[in-house]
Amino acid sequence: MRQLLDPYLVEQPTLHLGMDFAQGVPADDPASTRNAMFLPDRLAAWIGKARLVGPEGERSLVTRTDSIGWTPERARLEPEPPWPSILLGAFLVLVAWLTALDLRSGRASRRWLDVPLFGFLGIAGLFVAFVWFISLHPVAKRNINILWVLPTHIALAWALARRGSGGWIGLYLWGTAALAAVFVIGWPFWSQEVPVALVLLALAAGLRAVGLALVRTRAAAAG
Repeated sequence: MRQLLDPYLVEQPTLHLGMDFAQGVPADDPASTRNAMFLPDRLAAWIGKARLVGPEGERSLVTRTDSIGWTPERARLEPEPPWPSILLGAFLVLVAWLTALDLRSGRASRRWLDVPLFGFLGIAGLFVAFVWFISLHPVAKRNINILWVLPTHIALAWALARRGSGGWIGLYLWGTAALAAVFVIGWPFWSQEVPVALVLLALAAGLRAVGLALVRTRAAAAG
């Protein structure tokens, strides 16, 4: 089902990324002909092949076809550059650089970076949980992205915004880093297709979690 949508999204890489993020393992199951009928052009093609058999013989169900949106010219358009992957790759480099600086200086957190990052991931996790457990979209079930976009990241963002120092924060950061590592290492083996852009963002989140956890561990040992 996921690949059936790809031709419609070649001009919109950001929308393509969002749809890939929202779909779970069922979207990568083999699609039957009936499954593909949700696409208007596929439905039109099969209706165009239908035949009526009557007293006067066999005739086509469709006498004329037309399109108001999907044309052969549109189907041949060149894809846009992978802007999400490019931007998230740059973001990963920025996070790696800032984390290295923080490890060297012992800086506990950069709230302008960490709060929006983990707050955004927490909101994304709430979305994944909603479409998995509450919505009626079968293709959104069993989404492997829940490994690194945990809804509980919202609590972490709140704690970092308030400069929290609870012992749970360090443990949570290590757990976040471990889950991100599992997600990234398992990327070639997941039955769910995961775009490169999401792997880059997961790497950035895991790297930032490791950096924050290490600074807190060193501070606790020194104290």
